[in-house]
Amino acid sequence: MKGAARMLLGKRVVLCVESGIEAMRLRYDLLQAGLYVIGSAAKGRDAVDVVLESNPDIVLMDVDLQEMNGLEAAQRLLAHGRFCIVMIAEDSQEMMEQKARQIGVSDYLVQPVTRETLLSRLEAAWETFERKNQSEVTNTEKVA
Repeated sequence: MKGAARMLLGKRVVLCVESGIEAMRLRYDLLQAGLYVIGSAAKGRDAVDVVLESNPDIVLMDVDLQEMNGLEAAQRLLAHGRFCIVMIAEDSQEMMEQKARQIGVSDYLVQPVTRETLLSRLEAAWETFERKNQSEVTNTEKVA
């Protein structure tokens, strides 16, 4: 196990990817790194339902989902609570990435993504997500 994945060990992930082949590859990479894939969805509406029902640590979501794109699904999820959402896109679209960051996704990856890149970016996204949540809790306690 490489050092980059230690922080991710045991984290629960919901995988929201349209392509069955890509979903299998990502699932394999996540499982090999010691993460648990606790749910999956290939459509945006299903992704929202699965994430809200399972309350994962990390959501790995394709931008191009059917019925509801990944950005809209992420926006709905973030309206319900705090989630570490990492978007995956087929190609680099600066406006799409800017919108993703504006709505509060933790990171935005462009395919192809190697296992090493996936794990290091997931770790960085998780670390930032945790730090932000800890800071919000501390600020809330100061106000109270």
